[in-house]
Amino acid sequence: MNGLDELGDVKGKTLLVRVDLNSSIEGGKVVGGPRFEVHAETVRELSSKGAKVVLLAHQGRPGKKDFASLKGHAKVFGKSAKRKVKFFDELFSERVLSKIAKMTNGKIFLLENTRFYAEEDLGSPETLMVKQLSGVADAFVLDAFSVAHRPHTSVVGFSGVLPCFAGRALAKEFEALSKLKMPERPVTYCLGGAKMEEVLSLLETSLPGGTVDRVLCSGVAGELFLLAKGVDLGAKKGFLEEKGFTQHLPRFKKLLEEYGEKIVLPEDFAFEDKDGFRVELDLEQVPKVGKPVFDVGSRTIKGFKKIIRDSATVFVKGPAGMYEKPCFEAGTQQLFKAVASCKGFTVVGGGDTGTALKKLGVRASRFGYVSTSGGAMLEFLAGRKLPGLEALND
Repeated sequence: MNGLDELGDVKGKTLLVRVDLNSSIEGGKVVGGPRFEVHAETVRELSSKGAKVVLLAHQGRPGKKDFASLKGHAKVFGKSAKRKVKFFDELFSERVLSKIAKMTNGKIFLLENTRFYAEEDLGSPETLMVKQLSGVADAFVLDAFSVAHRPHTSVVGFSGVLPCFAGRALAKEFEALSKLKMPERPVTYCLGGAKMEEVLSLLETSLPGGTVDRVLCSGVAGELFLLAKGVDLGAKKGFLEEKGFTQHLPRFKKLLEEYGEKIVLPEDFAFEDKDGFRVELDLEQVPKVGKPVFDVGSRTIKGFKKIIRDSATVFVKGPAGMYEKPCFEAGTQQLFKAVASCKGFTVVGGGDTGTALKKLGVRASRFGYVSTSGGAMLEFLAGRKLPGLEALND
């Protein structure tokens, strides 16, 4: 892939830059987050070198509560970039094209949510979106690795129409994740959270491929492995059934049967008593409580820590429990601290993981790399071709 260094002198050039500003929205306000910060570095560099920067981004999905305009994102992103970002509530209208054509060096525009337009799903250079915007631009920069697995028009449509380049954020992500595909051994995966399709997809590739030596399972993944093993989780089983997680049990059972020696499961759990205090208990005690557990216990974390300490490469995806509640944050916090202290190469990934790091006060600088890519990261590690990267290669 060609990067920004191959783009050369950007002064006076109009660059379409695809970033990922998809954010949580609380009380009608954009929260921002790690993705804003990593893209801010790329945009700030281009602006300071005199480029005219036109940002393309999305927010939410049609039909979802967070499907919204990017108006509020402009101000939040501007703070991250330490630059003024002007927002337009259109994407490729004549008014917007006219404004882009008249941009002065160093200016930054943010156009409307690309998913407001049906053309985004077509992934084609023949769309009006590509034809109109490419007519006022000199090059296209894909800075968001997190959308590289989407064959959307704003991701792949400009390939072959404009010179295409990888932004700084995408290049860093690619380099770090590539190390996980050819890692130093032993390799340990710490998998938690609640996105089971992503976890299963990664395990069903990495375990048969022999790219991982130990898998430390917590969160919903650890609980489903235990159910597949025949362990009684009491009230938690009903919770998992209600959320639809138990549909994945056959796949978890198959992984256990074939690679059980590599999979390390929780030995104890924690629940919240009537006074709001954390209470830990062994596996055999879980069914007797009558309340669901939402974090791993101290014995589990102690065992996980020893494996992490002896690892040469560690990848973490997802929190160990419901860290949002103070009585259930210990498992995730201790796990992150153990990985941060590991002398090997460490990668932390997933949107929920980044949020947890910030809440629990664990500095991102203590890890080898902190990914903001979520699903794209897992598909890349699973060996799948990402349309956005393929387009850059073309």
